[in-house]
Amino acid sequence: MKTYSKFVNIVSIFLLSITTIFISSCNSDDIETDFPQKNLKEFKPIAFTESETGAISNTQNFAWDLLKAVDKHDSNGNIMISPLSATLNLAMLANGAQGETFDQIISALNIEETDITELNSYAQKLTSEICSVDNSTDMRIANALYINAMYSVTDNIQNVLTQDYNADILTADNYNPDLINNWVANATKNKITEIETEGSLAKTKFAILNAIYFDAIWSLPFSKDKTTEGVFHSPNHDCSASFMCERTQMLIKQNDKFAICKLFFGNGAFSISFLLPHEGIELDDILPDINYTKLSVMPSEELMVNLRVPKFEINSDVNLINPLIECGITCAFDKRYADFSKLSDQCDNIDIFRQMNKFGIDETGVKAASVTISKDMELAPGPVIDGGDFFIDKPFLFWIMENSSKTYLFVGKVEEII
Repeated sequence: MKTYSKFVNIVSIFLLSITTIFISSCNSDDIETDFPQKNLKEFKPIAFTESETGAISNTQNFAWDLLKAVDKHDSNGNIMISPLSATLNLAMLANGAQGETFDQIISALNIEETDITELNSYAQKLTSEICSVDNSTDMRIANALYINAMYSVTDNIQNVLTQDYNADILTADNYNPDLINNWVANATKNKITEIETEGSLAKTKFAILNAIYFDAIWSLPFSKDKTTEGVFHSPNHDCSASFMCERTQMLIKQNDKFAICKLFFGNGAFSISFLLPHEGIELDDILPDINYTKLSVMPSEELMVNLRVPKFEINSDVNLINPLIECGITCAFDKRYADFSKLSDQCDNIDIFRQMNKFGIDETGVKAASVTISKDMELAPGPVIDGGDFFIDKPFLFWIMENSSKTYLFVGKVEEII
């Protein structure tokens, strides 16, 4: 049985002008061969300094702040964001901002103004080491600074992005979209090949790009023979769904309102968690109180449970401007107040900050793609106990995390099965 999963292709672009977004995801035809489980190397957590650890824990709450803001402005159906993508873009952009524009970005990320160097240090270490914590996972993170040849950027921003973010410097004339498209295609192993058109690039002065490629295997695969049809209880109607089923020992967290289960990829460096409300409790009543701090202090225990996970897909297209304004970033989007003078004295406000995501999960694993651009069966789960049921058959939250840094790669809310 195949245990190989493709979970991948995150491209984030900070363009300070006009924007266009395209998204591509892996096909099942991309699956090649099983990774020999016996060759997995031991998971050795990434070592961070005390100050870097502080920056990490603060930025993790931003993931939930952003999801809640997205949910408020786009609450219909399923939603998903990439907090890692948004955080890296905002961190790089903060190095080019000054005054209130800078203060608001840093405040939204929940770090102190004096901690920008720690944030850069954390980003540098994370992006270099996260790619090698699991030898069964093919993960790549790439950054770039695009400059329209008609304009110029400061030496400071070039130095910070090249030294702390290992960013490539890309320079092109007005009508050459191939430079960005080729960079994106190379960074995502040709999973995303076109993200800029000639017309949109002509009006782009500067761009800060981030691309993430992630390809992993399940630690304990699901058996296709055990997959069964059942009912998923959406808010407005019931729908049929295919449920992956296993009786397994797993980590469970729970309180009087919800329970969380965690499944691992590869050697355990990466995981996916599912948060499910108890019977009689609505997901929307739980989400406002969820944050990294609250989740991190909940005790966990290993329990034997009957697990049912629905196979589902998400295709989301989210404009992040209003959610980021909700998080306190207002000046960056207002031409009267935006101050990116540490990036360039010719820099405008951000016109568009948009993220598109594609996500799919089945017995072979998880497949996902995300692009961010900004410019100038029928059983309901009760409390989980030893020998109990964890049936994910109604609205739930999920998140993908690197476990030593507690970095959120994806966070999502599922209300219906598609």
